[in-house]
Amino acid sequence: MRVRTWINGWIDGLAALLLAAVGMFTGGKRLTLRLNDGRWVIGVPGRDGDRPIASATRSPSGEVELMPAGAEKSLAGGRFEIAAPPGGVVVHRLDPLPAESRPFVDGIVRHQLDRFVPWRAADVIYALDIAPAPEGRIAVTVTATSRRALAAPLAIAARCRAKSIAVVGPGPDARPIPVALGESDARTWRHARTAAAGILAALTLLAAVDAVWSTVRWYDLTGRIAEIDAATADRRALLRSAADAAGRPSGPPTTLDQLKRQSPIAVVVMESLSRVLPDDAYLSDFRLEDGRVRLIGVSKSVADLVPLLEGSSAFDGASFFAPTIRIAAGDRFHIEAAVVPELEPAP
Repeated sequence: MRVRTWINGWIDGLAALLLAAVGMFTGGKRLTLRLNDGRWVIGVPGRDGDRPIASATRSPSGEVELMPAGAEKSLAGGRFEIAAPPGGVVVHRLDPLPAESRPFVDGIVRHQLDRFVPWRAADVIYALDIAPAPEGRIAVTVTATSRRALAAPLAIAARCRAKSIAVVGPGPDARPIPVALGESDARTWRHARTAAAGILAALTLLAAVDAVWSTVRWYDLTGRIAEIDAATADRRALLRSAADAAGRPSGPPTTLDQLKRQSPIAVVVMESLSRVLPDDAYLSDFRLEDGRVRLIGVSKSVADLVPLLEGSSAFDGASFFAPTIRIAAGDRFHIEAAVVPELEPAP
């Protein structure tokens, strides 16, 4: 129920915006109707006030007389604003209503009109201003006037074939009261709501398509990244194997000592490391695989370790394979290097 109320509120708001936009581009000029010395003066609003362009009266028989003659042709299709005389508009605030009652506010207001207006409810035209209120409620302000009391200016606007009519009351709280022009207004509102519902549906569909497309693209890019990572790993392994093969002697070892020196042995590598590493460095992890050694340990002079390993004839291509981490005892380092086999036997 709450979702349906929310959707209807969006559709009504968008329909009102559409009608306002259409009125700005297709509506006639803005005109005012004000009572002055017993005659209704038609004017064009400006910065210095209304500029009178015609006047009109209505006889007891209902006939409307415009001055100058033929003025109705130039006034046809205008957007009339009728300035209600003092006391002609009532502004009333209802007690806050539950938010769920928003679709039924018009019926609630019609049921209470007799309580706060001095006219018959059937003769009242009004406008609603609905705003959020605390504790999940809505504040409703009603601006009302009497159609019978404004019969003369309404007849004048109808004689001029007005495109729209609104009654404007005095005071900042008074909301313009639109006057329905018959079935055409109802039909226009229905068409505006249909267009608004179509626009919302199209936007929802577009958002769904965009979400599906983004998901598909994400999975596709993830798969491509995985393929690139696998190809990179294979290429690195191939290059590492080629480098190891280039560093090995072409012929088979001839003596047991030469075999020991050409094939990296953990004891021999550890012996070489003990000669290279400074006294303040100690290892917590040592791995020897495929002619490469990985060292993990702690030292207070981590920056000197790679140059020391590079300066030794037993190691080559020393580099950090993980970030150095500062701890209480020093810096934890992660270094990888290739073991260089000794091609000549020791004397």
